[in-house]
This record gives sequence, structure tokens and C-alpha cells, in this order.
Amino acid sequence: MKKQIKVGIYLPSATILFYPKQGKEFAGGAEINCYNLAIEMAKDPKYNVSFRVMDEGQEDMDFHGVHVKKIKHLNRKQGSIQKVFRQIYLIIQIVLFNEDVIITTTASDHLGLLVLIHQKIKRKHVIFRLAHDYNYDVEHYKDRGSRFYKLYKYGLFNASALVAQTNDQKDALLQLGRQATIIKNGFEIKNDRQYMKNTEDAFILWVARAQAMKRPELFVDLAQANPNYSFLMIMPINNQVESINLRDQILDKIRDLPNLKYIPYVESSEIQRYFDQAILFVNTSSAEGFPNTFIQSGLGHTPILSIGINPDHIFDRYALGQYCEEDLSMANEFIRTLTQDKIQEMGSASYQYVEENHSISHVCNQYKTIVEAII
Repeated sequence: MKKQIKVGIYLPSATILFYPKQGKEFAGGAEINCYNLAIEMAKDPKYNVSFRVMDEGQEDMDFHGVHVKKIKHLNRKQGSIQKVFRQIYLIIQIVLFNEDVIITTTASDHLGLLVLIHQKIKRKHVIFRLAHDYNYDVEHYKDRGSRFYKLYKYGLFNASALVAQTNDQKDALLQLGRQATIIKNGFEIKNDRQYMKNTEDAFILWVARAQAMKRPELFVDLAQANPNYSFLMIMPINNQVESINLRDQILDKIRDLPNLKYIPYVESSEIQRYFDQAILFVNTSSAEGFPNTFIQSGLGHTPILSIGINPDHIFDRYALGQYCEEDLSMANEFIRTLTQDKIQEMGSASYQYVEENHSISHVCNQYKTIVEAII
């Protein structure tokens, strides 16, 4: 057999996906996408795949062919001495990475360190996958401090290859003088075109972490305006003060709202059943990359209602729900006119979109094409 291509995925916040009892951070769309990619790529004997995650005291392990390794001493311990120690040890570990290519979606100073050490000094390669529209707006990161800003900017402008999720991201990067390949988020897709949605005892669903840009208060407003429907909010916190405060504010607002149920956290292995049972998924974010929740809605044959985002104009191209252009009255009208037939038709269109665009096998092949072109 020819020498294997060594690919490492660097995403500290994905610990919980491999270690559900030890990981501390909630896994969002970026983490789930990279997890799916790693498992799919490891099926190819030509590839040796590793995945580096945060150190929560767990042991390294092999998982479905993926070598899961902790980044030693990279954790949430407080204190300036701990912070300096973590940075020194992180640099030493990057020097020792032996992968031919590192794929990361971490929009932080870590990107700059990876590109500077692994790529520039060691002559290996780094692929950066944009997770969010903010990622191409370098000035957005200035308030994180000079070191963070300079390292992130260096990484963005010098990584061997960039991956965008949408045409808007690709066009924005082109204006910065950087080429990008569009690769959508990938999921395992089962062939269940004949799926029939059960609308009895169903609910309208909202899923996101507690962040101001997710605007959970708008979902509360929809629940208040539509008392004849049941609403379900799944909103984990990320242990930052702002996130905890937002969660507390939402809990205060819904205390006397009988048609809205709040669940603080659902493991990633269990979350799909909520999308399967919902009659409608609602996104209230002010900005996104391409939400994994849209894909999970499609897998569940669930229509989508989006208040403020229309990534790649999917609502114009597929009759999978309603884009409201920041108009809550339009959202309320859409909810009030839902029928079982509309739910079934839009749910089928939602599934069709995912089937045509988000197969993990196709996504993995696109990444392999980039890897084999740059090494």
C-alpha cells in the first residue's frame, strides 16, 4: 500500500462529541460537521485521520478509525500563569504535529499559530474552513486584542487553502484577494423520501446556543403571539457570563408562558429526533454561515421558518419554508396558516434540498480533492 496521507482536524471545542461525559462545551454546527468529516474520511485506507480536541482529562482513543488526541493542557483553567503555560505548551505541540495537512475551523489566534508553525516553518499545510460570515470580516476581531487579531489575520491570509460554506462567503473572500472552495456541511443521508410527518402533539422547534446574535427573544415573541401552538426551545449555554445572563433573561420571560417548553441541553446523538418530531423549525439569528439546523430539519422532513437569514438564497430556490426578511408579522401569518398538507409538502422539499446538497460522502471527496492538490 502507498504511504498514507496524514490529515488532522484541529477543533478543541469538539471534545464532547467523542467524550460525552467529559466534554464541557456544547457542540455546534462546526463541531458536528468536522466530526462527520473525520469519520467519513477515515473509511478511506489511503488516509490516516486524527482529531485534536481540548484536554478535559480524558484518554486518547481510536473512534471509528479516527485517532482522537487531546491537546495537552489546553483547557479552561483560570489564571495568568495557566494562560501563559497553555500557550507555550500549545506551541510545542504544534511543532510536534506530524500530519501532512491540518484542517481547522477555529477562528482564533490558533489559526495563525498553525499556519506560522505547521505550514510556514515545517512546510506542511493548513486548510481553514469558515464557520461563520464573521470569519471573513477581519476587523471584527480587533476587539479581541492585538495578538489575537494579528495572528488570526495572518492565518486567514496565508493558509494553504480556504473553504467557504456559501457563495456570499466565497465572494467576500475574493474581495480580500483570497480564493476559496465552496464545500457545504455534510451528513449521512438515509433514503426515506416516502416519510410521512406525524403532526399530532407536534411542536415548533428552536435550537441554538445562548448567544445574543441567535436572538432567542424573537422565538419567545412568536410563542406569545401563537398560543394555540406548542413551542420547544433547546438552548445550551457556553459557560460565559453573557451566555448565562441571556439564558436567565429568557427563563424570566417564559416563566408564565404555558405553550413554550425550555430544555437546557440535548446530546448531539439525541438531537435529531426533535427535528423529526417538529412541524416547523425556526431560526432567529441575525447572521450565520450555513446552519446545521437547516440540514437537520431537512433530514427530519421539517419546514424551516427563518426570520433574518437566507443562506445561498435557498428559500428562493426550494419551497422548504418561509424567509421573513426581519418581518415578525410575516412569520406569525405563516405559522397561523400552517396545514398538514403544507407541512408535508415543505418538509419533502426540505429533505430534497439536503439530499441534493449535503451528502457527507460527496463533501468528503471535495476535501480530499483539496488535500491531494496541495500536498
